[in-house]
Amino acid sequence: MYSNNIEVINDRAFCNLTFALSSKVFMRLSSNAISSLGDNAFDCIPNNVHYLGLQNNRLTALPVEMLKLTNVKELFLQNNPLVRLNPLILKQLGPTLTNLQLDLGRFSTWSSKFSQLRELNYLEANNITSSQKMVFLDFLCRLTASSSTTHG
Repeated sequence: MYSNNIEVINDRAFCNLTFALSSKVFMRLSSNAISSLGDNAFDCIPNNVHYLGLQNNRLTALPVEMLKLTNVKELFLQNNPLVRLNPLILKQLGPTLTNLQLDLGRFSTWSSKFSQLRELNYLEANNITSSQKMVFLDFLCRLTASSSTTHG
């Protein structure tokens, strides 16, 4: 479903994907015009989505629907006009997410719930403005310190 000018993912959109009911799903929804997902878009496959590519869309926030995804390991959000990340979604993704890529150019603050991403091995944060760099570096230092006391 890559590069199809899709604007909205409707409720239960993936229920007819029979292969998705019993296997790992690598969902590539990138390079569309997605600005929202229905509250029940992933209802039929919430435990199966392991890769979710939503880069190059029109998302300003992580869709609440992502609270239902329990096994996402890789999440790609680059080139979306994101302005915030829902702390509850970060907490939900925490036990499984290993790779997160996003743009932070429109962010003014970052959620302390980043520390919930305990399995994160790779973070790519793009388009940080020069005025944000010191704030973001300070945030990462505090996050790293918090994470090391939690793990150590």
